Amino acid sequence: MTSYAEENEYTFTRSRLAGILQKDRKEPLSLDSRGQPLRFIHHSEYIEEYKHLVFEWRELELLPVTEPFAPWLLGKQRPAPGTSAHFELDRANDAIVDWAFVEPAPTDAADAESRDNWKTLPIDLEKNWHAAGVEWVDWNRLRAPSLAVDTVDVEAVVNDACQMLCRLPATPPPFDGSEDYLPSLDQEYFVSHSERTWENLRAVQFFDSNTLRLAMHIAWPRETIIPSQMADAANSISRCLDAARKNTKGTAHGLFLMKTFLWTAWHRITMLHHHNFIGMQLRNPESVIWYPRMGIIGASMMREMSTEGTLESTPSYMCKWAFKLVTQDQASMPPDFRALTQRFSDAFGHYGPRCMTASPGQIQSRQCAGESPGSCMRFKGAIIEDQSAHAAPCHGGCSKLTWDEASYRSLPREKGRAVSLTKTDEKSVRYTSSGPGNMAVSHVWSHGQGGRPEIYGQKSGVNDKYVGGYNSCLHARFKRICQELGCNSYWMDTPCIPQDHNLRREEIAHINDVFLESKVTLVCDRDIMSMDLTTLTLQTMESILATVLVCDWNVRAWTFLEAMRAPNIYLLGRNDTTVRLYDILLEVWRHGDISLGNLFFSTPHLIPTPNYYRASDWVGNEKLETLSVDKAASVLKNRHASRPGDDIVIWSLLCEEKPSHTPEELWISMMENELQSEVSTAFLMSAVPRIQGVPGLSWAPARPNDPGESGYFLDLGNFFTIDDVNCVKGDVTKRGLLAEWRMSKFPVILSSAPSTDRTKKYLSELALEHLKGYRWGAVIQPAQDARSFLDLGQSGNVVGEEPLVAIVGTTDETVEPLYKPRQLGMNKKASKWLWVTVHKWRRKHAELPRMRLEKIWIA
Repeated sequence: MTSYAEENEYTFTRSRLAGILQKDRKEPLSLDSRGQPLRFIHHSEYIEEYKHLVFEWRELELLPVTEPFAPWLLGKQRPAPGTSAHFELDRANDAIVDWAFVEPAPTDAADAESRDNWKTLPIDLEKNWHAAGVEWVDWNRLRAPSLAVDTVDVEAVVNDACQMLCRLPATPPPFDGSEDYLPSLDQEYFVSHSERTWENLRAVQFFDSNTLRLAMHIAWPRETIIPSQMADAANSISRCLDAARKNTKGTAHGLFLMKTFLWTAWHRITMLHHHNFIGMQLRNPESVIWYPRMGIIGASMMREMSTEGTLESTPSYMCKWAFKLVTQDQASMPPDFRALTQRFSDAFGHYGPRCMTASPGQIQSRQCAGESPGSCMRFKGAIIEDQSAHAAPCHGGCSKLTWDEASYRSLPREKGRAVSLTKTDEKSVRYTSSGPGNMAVSHVWSHGQGGRPEIYGQKSGVNDKYVGGYNSCLHARFKRICQELGCNSYWMDTPCIPQDHNLRREEIAHINDVFLESKVTLVCDRDIMSMDLTTLTLQTMESILATVLVCDWNVRAWTFLEAMRAPNIYLLGRNDTTVRLYDILLEVWRHGDISLGNLFFSTPHLIPTPNYYRASDWVGNEKLETLSVDKAASVLKNRHASRPGDDIVIWSLLCEEKPSHTPEELWISMMENELQSEVSTAFLMSAVPRIQGVPGLSWAPARPNDPGESGYFLDLGNFFTIDDVNCVKGDVTKRGLLAEWRMSKFPVILSSAPSTDRTKKYLSELALEHLKGYRWGAVIQPAQDARSFLDLGQSGNVVGEEPLVAIVGTTDETVEPLYKPRQLGMNKKASKWLWVTVHKWRRKHAELPRMRLEKIWIA
């Protein structure tokens, strides 16, 4: 991969790092309110009351403005309305010019001439920046580490930081439309004697100062900055970039260069932030510090700006739906998938497409469209009559092992059953209780691994072919691997979960414990098993990780659950060689492409954590062994199980220790579980079916994901329309869901009357279509949690062109708002609403009605 490894650029980078470190050390430390040194320097310490942004060309350093005459941002009290101080403030602000300069800081006459290309930005840029300043930390510039510097090898820190920067992509991917400006830009904006291309722009070639400071923080021997502070630095740039891209005034080329600089800085700082966070977990696997996204905002904006990662860029052998799952994850930020596709092509570029099997009249198979799982035959339509795969070098001549039913039934029902290495012979599979010495095998059903030892000799019913039995070559393979890894038994679904209904339910109830307790989990995936794992070069390890991200095993529901519970994952490669996934991840994190390693930020199920915390939804709580019901649904939203009904089982196993087999059973168990009795209101804004005919559950999703028909699910956008940390949670009770919503109510009968008001007319159409038989209707949206640290306005589905609303109705005559939960049960006139549907509001037809916050029951 291209990098900043050229000697002149590397030396220049190293020199700048050393200079920045030396300069920052000489500046006095600021103290916070407790007298502790600040790790950030407030802008006012660098610039005076300046009403513009300075783009320093030589240092490429952005110095955002502070709000003029706003000392309360520094901790001082804001003047009260009506006072003389407040009057002076208003008069001063009225005098502010309504634009901001964006210009290079000139060092000679030639540079000064370049000002002609840098005109003005409107006050919107400042306003957007100021609106971000809820806390002072949003108004800062990173400062290089300066604590205990005498005990630190500064040269080693600089070298480590430079090596880290060399592993970033040489340039960020261009944002859409950039190619329109490049031909007409002056040559001075490109590196010397180069073509006018995105990659040759100075603004993307050189590093900004804050990125260099952040790299030194990460390279410092001990922690000098916390992840939330890194996120603050990225978010400040994100907000400024959002304002710059919306600007329509000023010279187009000047705005383009400004956006280019901000885009590049945001891309690199966010990438380093994620790289650091993954490293914290990899280097400290016995601690639980995982928290996806870590407060990074602007995901929707960045995806709007860049179509990098579109389906057209996928190699022919890569499933477009699997690629889409990676690119659509909000944690996959910044959107840079070039290393993923390149490393996958290195391994499989010589293979043709395989998603859609060639039908009569077609020459070869095709890639799927990537629209939904239902559009890919590798998810839907792959019929496996018999688990008949064989282990190399066997070509099908091995004997079949049969089930020793007495051995299976004789074991205690309180534990899962595993295949015994010592008791199984050349004829029969015999069992032992699963425990800490077990190896759990996680595989893809459609790949044909396994076999049914309990149905040997039965006919398939499809082509009258005899099926069943467990290939002895497979048992020999797993026995050999167990012995190499120090295990005394192995668990695999096909030999250990019989088709008998009662025995199947009994064994599935132990799956969580089986994978949690197993010493090793062995991943068997067809693509990974075709790779040579004997010589692990850095490029090979990067190809392995790229393959893991988009392989069949990583996009299925059952295997996701198994990976979440597995503390020690091994990959099975060609010729039955194995490699520990953690070792590959750590090596690539230390020496490989940062953009590729960062994609695992969206796959916490593959990052090792202690057994007790596997699948932990750890956000400030000490010990939660399960995911919340809404987060479990979010990870299953695009993952499917082959067997009907298994989606509910998997959903419940992610939330609880034991399974539920119907959605009603799942939600009733949530009501009785104190840790699971809340649900994000944002989670409900989806098109999935709801439970019908059960009192109190009209709002409850009947499944975690899309039924699979093309377009049905994706028409409403992502499953979570708003990140759940940003929205109010509702209480799940036997009476229904109690939650606060943004709500607009209207009488159904009156709304059916003709109206010239566009919004009233729109509501009338909704009432006619959805609210027959109800007295009152309402459109509701999730309310922002007052404790949220993210800006609700960043979510396009709330304030975007076509926001989502839920439609609810009630037959009650009165619909008084109910604000306090303690009133429930005493107020007999409390309204009881029923969930009707989710609707995409067409803003081009009418504006949303005025809404207010109300706490209501949805029964």
